Amino acid sequence: MTTNQETTPFHLNLRPFSFPTDEIKVGFSLTPSQSRQSVKLKACPDDIRRCYPEQHENDTIYLYFDIPKDFEGQQWLVSLSAHRQIARCYAHFLLHSYFVNQNAYQQSNFVNDLVIWQNESSKTSPYAQFNRIQLKVKYYEEDEQPSLGLSYIGNSYILKESLESLDNSQPGATRHLKKVIYNKQIMHHKHLPDEAHAARDKQYPILNRELRQALDIVIPTRRNPNKHQEQWNIVSHFFKEILQNKTATGLIFDNSWRATEPLFQLEGAKKALVFGGGNTHDDVYKGLRSFGPYLPLKVKQLVCFFIYTPEEKAAKEKLKEELLSGASYKGLSAYMKLAVHHEDQLDICIDKGDTMAEQLAAQLSLKSLDTSLSYFAIYISPFDKYTGAEKYRRVYYQIKELLLKRGIASQAFVGAKAIDAETKFYYWVPNIAMAAIAKLGGIPWVLSKTHQTSLVVGFGMYKLPQYDLKFEASSFVFSDDGHFKGFDYYPANESSAIAAKLEEALNHYLNKHGKPERLVMHYYKSLSNRQFMPVKKMLEAYDPGLAFYVVRVNQGMTDDFFVKAVQDTYGLPADGSVFRLSNQDYLLYVNGYTGEGKPKAQPMPVRCYLQANKPKLLDDQETVMELLQQVYDFTRLYWRSVKQASVPVTIGYPRLLVSQTAWFEGTSLPGGLEERPWFL
Repeated sequence: MTTNQETTPFHLNLRPFSFPTDEIKVGFSLTPSQSRQSVKLKACPDDIRRCYPEQHENDTIYLYFDIPKDFEGQQWLVSLSAHRQIARCYAHFLLHSYFVNQNAYQQSNFVNDLVIWQNESSKTSPYAQFNRIQLKVKYYEEDEQPSLGLSYIGNSYILKESLESLDNSQPGATRHLKKVIYNKQIMHHKHLPDEAHAARDKQYPILNRELRQALDIVIPTRRNPNKHQEQWNIVSHFFKEILQNKTATGLIFDNSWRATEPLFQLEGAKKALVFGGGNTHDDVYKGLRSFGPYLPLKVKQLVCFFIYTPEEKAAKEKLKEELLSGASYKGLSAYMKLAVHHEDQLDICIDKGDTMAEQLAAQLSLKSLDTSLSYFAIYISPFDKYTGAEKYRRVYYQIKELLLKRGIASQAFVGAKAIDAETKFYYWVPNIAMAAIAKLGGIPWVLSKTHQTSLVVGFGMYKLPQYDLKFEASSFVFSDDGHFKGFDYYPANESSAIAAKLEEALNHYLNKHGKPERLVMHYYKSLSNRQFMPVKKMLEAYDPGLAFYVVRVNQGMTDDFFVKAVQDTYGLPADGSVFRLSNQDYLLYVNGYTGEGKPKAQPMPVRCYLQANKPKLLDDQETVMELLQQVYDFTRLYWRSVKQASVPVTIGYPRLLVSQTAWFEGTSLPGGLEERPWFL
């Protein structure tokens, strides 16, 4: 599928290719092999399937494209155009062989896509930095050709010191080891071949977070607001320098990238929001400053106090000045539209260390709080919750939980950032104000235009990496105007929890609003058959005719697929653009960019995959557009920043919730918090 790059306005990061010949000889074996590609038996030619009459069609069979002389399995000529799964495996085999010959660092991810590591490091650091480029062979229903998807999936860092050397210099650090480089292959240490375990001088550790901390290695944090443009530059350079015109790959690439065009253009960031008094504005900062919150706080007085260590006293004084009065922005009260009163006698000073929560509990128990007032605690942390030893990171969550049990909403700050001359408080203060409004029971703003009556339930996931524990959380709303009506969390392996939460949401909705026109579920991954069966039974008992949709929304922006707008200066598709990948698989751009001026940020697109209890429901393009518009609109109910979120809060809020509760010692929240986004 050759296209004219000069006249095609949009390109996917896919390079179509063809094979030199359609028929190749393939060996088939039932003997498991970690070094071989595999497919289900049903993907094989009929002649091969007849060779294994006792095998089930979903049984795994292993493929040999370089058939050894002593091979004892079946051999057959296979048409690559007729057997796409085998063709995908063959393309992967050719690419893997090519990079082996190039002595490249490589790995296969969990779906057998190839990841190539390119060294980008300096000679002076104790580690080598690598860009990771993922190569994914993909077919689309309308394409006769396969395509190679190229994406940049981030950096990794390899210690220049071998494992043997590390054993001698810092033997205690090796307990944190997970992956290593061995013979230029990236492998889990526990999956190394037997001969590798005796060759620790040839193993080089990959630096995970725990190993970096043990070795006291700090890798500077790099935030790139122009990620979309960088992504395209990296993969296009990689293709041009490494793959294009390389006959040794065994693949014949087309002259240009795969052409595409927007399927829909949704209403974007100029869609008005409703603030106090029913006033509308499309700018969060200006709307909240001018009109105040949509649902103001119904409190006699908001009292704030500070929790800090002696080392953070300067930060406390700076925050007190900025939050309570402010220079040009008049502090929190200008956005919350009520006076924020500070009581010095409530301030709590505690010593820095891993007993900070215990100290706080002791002092807080001595404080007399007026139950007729609302309180807001400002915790000034001596360390960032994302860095440092685990025992210090845990303190943040212990303090949050302790305050919640006393019914006190809170906001944490890193002390060093508060006194940093680069900190822009005119951005910070409105962010804190809007989060405080929501935490205390108000609503900062809502959508001015809602969709058809529907119940939307969202699920997010968080994993505690050091314990390999996964938790899910749910949120449900009565409408898509910002009124959240429930938050909950539970272990992610509870397959019945999804159906139970949907049923609970339906019952709440039914009691207050009657029957919804449809039930929409935003989920962080595709709903499996095992998960769907309890939902199906629940829906059949509740209302067999109720339309049920699942929108899989990636928790993070997708790196696998993205689109370049060829005629745009920054290569960025406009805000609200929707591109169809295949079937019900879509890319949604949420970036606030109109095509004019310089974009404020260039996030990657949101990938959405649609499912329905009756697949024909998705044949209606108007319904598809409404579902995707709803996803977009929920990105505008992000009450944590004046910047628009890149993923809908139906996914983002549950993940924020469970990312904190997963660290709590208690298993349930105090009463009265189920409907408040206290986790912002």
